[in-house]
Amino acid sequence: MTKTKSSFTIVKHDEQRVFIVDNDSGGMSVTNDAEAVCQFLQEYYPDRRFIYRDSEMQWSELAHLHGTFRGYRSFPINQVPDEVYKTP
Repeated sequence: MTKTKSSFTIVKHDEQRVFIVDNDSGGMSVTNDAEAVCQFLQEYYPDRRFIYRDSEMQWSELAHLHGTFRGYRSFPINQVPDEVYKTP
C-alpha cells in the first residue's frame, strides 16, 4: 500500500472521477505529494480522473497514467458537483 506525506479527504467518487480536498494541516500539500497521491488513489480507484482542491481553494486535475503522475490540468469549476464544491 502506498503511503502519502500529504493529508487529504476523499469527498466524492463515481465511476469516472475521484474528488479530494487538501486538508491543509501543515504538512506536505497534495500539490507537492502528487506522485504518491496518484499511486495511492490508483490502488483504490483504478484509472479514474483525480480532481483536487488545493489549500488556495483552486480545483485542478492530477493527470496520471495508471497511477503514474504526469502533471496538472486545469479543471472547470462548473464541472465540480455542488455537494463537492460546498465541502468546507
